Amino acid sequence: MTHRLFHTRILPHILLPEKAEGVPPEFHQKALTLCERMGGVDGNLLVQDLASKRVPSELELEAVEPVA
Repeated sequence: MTHRLFHTRILPHILLPEKAEGVPPEFHQKALTLCERMGGVDGNLLVQDLASKRVPSELELEAVEPVA
């Protein structure tokens, strides 16, 4: 639940586009995509079904290329 809380309630507010204090811009799209996959900023924080019932594509995150 804390992972979902962070990605849907906190992270969208600390992206701060165009400001040095925010998350670097190269991570914004990934962060917003994860937020939506987890139910969005207004989504339910409690998981509705067990992870074992989901297909692997719903459980795995996309590979992230290292930042040089």
